[in-house]
Amino acid sequence: IRGHEIFHAVQAVGNYGEIWERHMQEVVPREGLNRLYNEENKAGLHYSHPFGVIEISRHVFDPSSTINRVIDREKLKCGVFGTTNQSIDTDYCRALAGSLFESDSSRVEFVELSDSDNIERILNDGDVDVIAGA
Repeated sequence: IRGHEIFHAVQAVGNYGEIWERHMQEVVPREGLNRLYNEENKAGLHYSHPFGVIEISRHVFDPSSTINRVIDREKLKCGVFGTTNQSIDTDYCRALAGSLFESDSSRVEFVELSDSDNIERILNDGDVDVIAGA
């Protein structure tokens, strides 16, 4: 579905609840206000995110912008600290790629980063387009 990037992101990596189950459930179980709302459980955090009206009209980005370089390259270079194994950071990268490339979350190249890397240089030189978790 063209023009519905949030749909592509969710389709690529799942909704918030599915991401939570994969990465956070063992660390911070859902309880109290963090429980999901359903027929049996009438409690829980349940609200609409403030996206406002999503229209088809598009913003025109500067031709030299990072987003245009990513789209022209047809792949997102995403920096992640530590390993590139599946994590909430790699899910973020896949969701972003999915939103840019019509749900194709495979269009991402992971770049492993460490605390000793010069993040400003890496971003300015275009070694990565975005850094997850930064």
